[in-house]
Amino acid sequence: MNLLRRPFILGSALVFIGISLLASCGGGSSGTTNNTPGTPSTPTTPTNPTAPTPPEPGIAASEFADLIQDMDLNDILDMAWPVLSLRDPESVLGLGLAEQYQLDTLALTPIDFPYQVTTIAMWQALYERLQLIDRASLDTAQQVNYDSLLWLAQRNAEMRGFIYFDYQATYFLTGVPSGTQLFFSDLHPLQTESDVQDYLTRLTFVDDKFTQLINNLQEMEAYGVIEPQFTLDVSINVHSNAVSNIDASAYFANFSSKLDDISSLTDTQKASFRDTARATIRDEIVPAYNQLVSFLQAQRNRAPQQIGVGQFPGGEAYYQQRLRYHTTTNLTALEIHELGLQEIARIHSELRERFDQLGYSAGESLQQLFSRVANDGGFIATGQIISTYERLISDAEDRMMPLFNRFPVQQVRVVGGPTGGFYVRGSLDGSRDGAFFAQNVSPEAYFIMPTLAYHEAMPGHHMQIALAQETALPDFRRNYPATGYIEGWGLYAERLAGDYNWYANDIYGDIGRLNFEALRAARLVVDTGIHAFGWSQSRAVSWFEENVGVSNNSALGNIARYSIYTGQATAYMTGMLKILELRERMREAQGDNFDIRDFHDLVLDNGALPLTVLEAQIDLAIAND
Repeated sequence: MNLLRRPFILGSALVFIGISLLASCGGGSSGTTNNTPGTPSTPTTPTNPTAPTPPEPGIAASEFADLIQDMDLNDILDMAWPVLSLRDPESVLGLGLAEQYQLDTLALTPIDFPYQVTTIAMWQALYERLQLIDRASLDTAQQVNYDSLLWLAQRNAEMRGFIYFDYQATYFLTGVPSGTQLFFSDLHPLQTESDVQDYLTRLTFVDDKFTQLINNLQEMEAYGVIEPQFTLDVSINVHSNAVSNIDASAYFANFSSKLDDISSLTDTQKASFRDTARATIRDEIVPAYNQLVSFLQAQRNRAPQQIGVGQFPGGEAYYQQRLRYHTTTNLTALEIHELGLQEIARIHSELRERFDQLGYSAGESLQQLFSRVANDGGFIATGQIISTYERLISDAEDRMMPLFNRFPVQQVRVVGGPTGGFYVRGSLDGSRDGAFFAQNVSPEAYFIMPTLAYHEAMPGHHMQIALAQETALPDFRRNYPATGYIEGWGLYAERLAGDYNWYANDIYGDIGRLNFEALRAARLVVDTGIHAFGWSQSRAVSWFEENVGVSNNSALGNIARYSIYTGQATAYMTGMLKILELRERMREAQGDNFDIRDFHDLVLDNGALPLTVLEAQIDLAIAND
């Protein structure tokens, strides 16, 4: 079973400053359940009567509260935000803000629970301070700042009751090991000799981070939360192989390659730096991974077979909080579930129309139909995948000219590798462009490639995120973690291509668009099924196979992702539908005066926003028209 192909990844494991650098894919089963939507599942993991009490916030939280007690909104944005941001030095460094925020530590971001609770308490202090500010006294632009920051502070403060729920050692990019690897392989600056020295120093802190991780896992287990066997088996396998080949590892390969780009280094220096990195990985990082794997192997015997957070004490409330965070709405699990079923029915009908045009039999399953589409549409050889994506992006930029007034200056790179289907935003200091990661180790069916390029690059994630970074907005707004907006825009970018006839001569690509749209609608059903309605792994996999038309292997990988990245999968479709709703609302209000370019300006010029705030901005524009 291959669960390692991860489409549409967005997020980070632990929320510290609300900044996400990534953009959005055999265990046991408890068997089929008869639970239906609206019926909470019965927890099967016993709670520990000696479960730990969450730690109290450290002194930094009270100091932060004192710091902001008399600040107005401008002072909070200018002075308090950097203080809060520095709680997560890895993100500050990855975003290119180290010099601006005067980052003075070479340590990695701490992940121990006392540190997390202190950070959450700082968010709570910010939330309480913001509530004392008179919103009505602010101008329109400041009201958007206020509403966005208030929403983010409240969502992060709510995590005080849910610190034990994230699967921190999972194989997915939301896990600490994978996130740490990505930090070193792609986000850490490596342009000067000083950067190299800092990199080597930070390598020595990886084992400390893994020690914190194991301590966290022990405390989580005492509370009653262990990653289920279904994905824990994959996590063990992935971590077992992460540093088995030191030179090919995420901690060394890119580092070694980038040394050659630093012209000021001599060959002797480069060789010495490589030797130092190898020694640190061998003597410190490899043992850290071995200790983690040994712990997870022992923990597996105690891990639940059932998937979904609803089985854990407090899991139902945690899931609703995650839905609020990722969709940026107040939709309930039942409402999201039913919305998914409605959208799946619509998309299946549209797909049938395309299949009829191709003369495909109505008696075939979706899986058979998509297999025919893949074969008839053709495959792109591994050596041509990157250039094909680059051509698709260039073509999209030409097609976008009548639809947008603004385009980002920052370029997007297409990066090949064993996994793909995700976007990593560029740095704010301009030292690193945005990157669309695409798998290029096996031939790719062409019919899915246009939609993936539009979602991850142009006019999708890169377009939206790079524009936000290049707009004169407060720092927190240029990297705002509104998943519903960000992934909603990515899916809207796919739909935009269909709405404006980009597939007029490419029925296979249009079927690929609908295929991806079906995937996002299905996520509403299976994510809520898994976490709110007690669906077993087998039930979720079977439903997904039947309604998305993927193989059993692909369905397993997708269900694994949704089971460990709680609620995030619901953001895509809910976000797109809201943006489409707002577009039609403006079109109806303006009639012949409606200009799609002006609508896109309204959506993009403020950067990512909670969907409730975006809706208020569109309504205000309509009222003032």
